Amino acid sequence: MRTRLYLNRWLTFTASCLLQVNGGLSYSFSIFAPALKELWGYRETQIAAVGSCFNFGGYLAIPAGVLYDRLEKHKRFGPRFVALIGVLALAAGYLGLYAAASGLVAPSFAFVCACAFLGGNSSTWFDTAAIVTNVRNFPHDRGTVVGILKAFVGLSASVYSSVYAAAFAPAAVGYLRFIATFPPLIVLGLLAVVNLVPAAYHETQPQPEPRQQQQPSAHGEAGAVAGEGKEGEGRRGGQGRSGSSGCRHGREAESPRGRHSSLEHSEQHTEEEGESEPEAEAKRRRRRRRHGGGGGGGGGGRDDEEQAAPLLAAERQPPPSPQPAATAGAAGTAPSATRFSSAARFTFAFTLVGVIALYQTAAALWAGAAHPGRPARQWLLGGLLCLLSTSLLLPVQSGNWVHRKPRPEAVERARRSLLGRIAAGGRAFSVGLGTGLSVLNNLGSIVVALGGQQGGQVVFVSLFSVANAIGRLLGGVLSESLLRRHGTPRTLCLLAASCLTLLGVGGAAASELPDLYGTCLVAGLAFGAHWGLIPAITSDLFGLTHFGSNYTGLQLGPAVGGYLLSTVLTGKLYDRAARRHGGELFCLGADCYFDTWCVLGGLNLLALLGTRELYGMSAPRYRRLVRGGGV
Repeated sequence: MRTRLYLNRWLTFTASCLLQVNGGLSYSFSIFAPALKELWGYRETQIAAVGSCFNFGGYLAIPAGVLYDRLEKHKRFGPRFVALIGVLALAAGYLGLYAAASGLVAPSFAFVCACAFLGGNSSTWFDTAAIVTNVRNFPHDRGTVVGILKAFVGLSASVYSSVYAAAFAPAAVGYLRFIATFPPLIVLGLLAVVNLVPAAYHETQPQPEPRQQQQPSAHGEAGAVAGEGKEGEGRRGGQGRSGSSGCRHGREAESPRGRHSSLEHSEQHTEEEGESEPEAEAKRRRRRRRHGGGGGGGGGGRDDEEQAAPLLAAERQPPPSPQPAATAGAAGTAPSATRFSSAARFTFAFTLVGVIALYQTAAALWAGAAHPGRPARQWLLGGLLCLLSTSLLLPVQSGNWVHRKPRPEAVERARRSLLGRIAAGGRAFSVGLGTGLSVLNNLGSIVVALGGQQGGQVVFVSLFSVANAIGRLLGGVLSESLLRRHGTPRTLCLLAASCLTLLGVGGAAASELPDLYGTCLVAGLAFGAHWGLIPAITSDLFGLTHFGSNYTGLQLGPAVGGYLLSTVLTGKLYDRAARRHGGELFCLGADCYFDTWCVLGGLNLLALLGTRELYGMSAPRYRRLVRGGGV
């Protein structure tokens, strides 16, 4: 029989974390933007438009989501092919920018914008492959998975800022050539271990050994004999059913899954006696979720349907009674138990993100104060790479690294329109993320306007990136923890992120150059929190059935908001201020961006009211979810 090989889901998660480090390169645009502006003689509106092309490409993710859903049944080829398209887009976009900057081709504005769009669009393919694959691989830890993966995206600009400062500064042209070659090669190597893992092949969580363990075969034979004897004597129907269940239980005990089921049955029989079948099954499902995220369940088809259903469905029908199903061991290799629980591995992952964020914050502050030379920056980069390499410890002792499964038959899937999802979710994120991009893409000009030197934005980009990573981590992990422990809706966390964005805009309006450190931290934290919440809220509202299309469809809102706010609004107001000050390319003075901050503050206030409405609509449904034991 032809078999299909699946790699351990923790290998996929580790590769996805490192893949996401290469998925936020567009956030480092402000590092080389001033050099390109001076090299090509662009106005602020033009260089801001190039940055918006990066952003628009980075948020036009619908093609990636639709393609992923089309290839959903191809659990290995699908995610890898989606990410491969991102590799080609990344290489083509940055090679084009390098050619224009080095004089190999004429740097026409249209050509530069097209290359920027391609370079930015690569991140949507990486992000879709990583987020959708891992949310499906860890369906009961959606918020945690999203937060960690999004945090690595946030670290991307900080990592490559360190690379630029250690090896290329101030040569922006050489840095573009490096981005066009090295990250695509890294991603190509990581794609070999990215795949969707069916629920039946998720590793079982470590369980305490029972004090007394009966032999499975003897238990099964005794149940079978008891069942035959009771049925032959014509005793009470309930006893006959118990005997037949013992016979069936004995047959299941012959497989590795059956042994686990027999122990579970013997421990739970007393408390489930006298309950209706739906109540008993609901209790068993909740117990499985508490013990390890549903990994390794025998009923693979029914488990997949439950995982793909919306968590916030208005009506929850009682689950069907369990039916005997073929175990993973009968079909191929049975999943083995992991030495460390999923919670321990996730704790290690987001602790690692926190350590890297603290390391990069300290390095950026020290570099801004001491102005170290290139050798010192290279030592800092070496320490950062060592920290990143510790993520390779995540899949250690996680059970079988390779699973074998017979090839499944193709299943046709119905498609649904994305229009309603885009309209419902896009408005809530456009203004907040567009504001963050307005700060990030214009840091080079903001630093000069406040009296800093050209090139001094590298420190602030790194701080924004670190705060972005922490915000993404908190948006995913903290919202998951609050929802599970206290029943707090994720949309309330989104409301808090909107308030933080408004606070960052107010701080930017009153900032001088020393205050810009705090402003970048607040703005980056709010920006990252939005991205940590978007995928989890999307899966809550719409389920996992078409999660790729739904999630990427919602990113159209930030794409439009980023262009309108960071390019049209910020660029035009800055050019008007520069003319008022008598300059052409750069504006000097704290009032250069004051009009921009005032307009963005008003828009964020309106967005805050809209987010409050979204919270009011979703809060009752989250309460029903918590009462029903859906988390």
